[in-house]
Amino acid sequence: MLDCAGPRTILLMTEARRFVFLGSWKFTSGILAGFAVLGIMSGVFTTSRVIF
Repeated sequence: MLDCAGPRTILLMTEARRFVFLGSWKFTSGILAGFAVLGIMSGVFTTSRVIF
């Protein structure tokens, strides 16, 4: 996957600047969890499409 300076990166930098790293940990972990879920779902749908 290609990771570039998009809205997610800008939001993370803004939150880190306002609340420092520990204060923005919930927000950062939510972004990372959402990214992981989307990656896993796309992998599952890609492999299920190949099987059927």
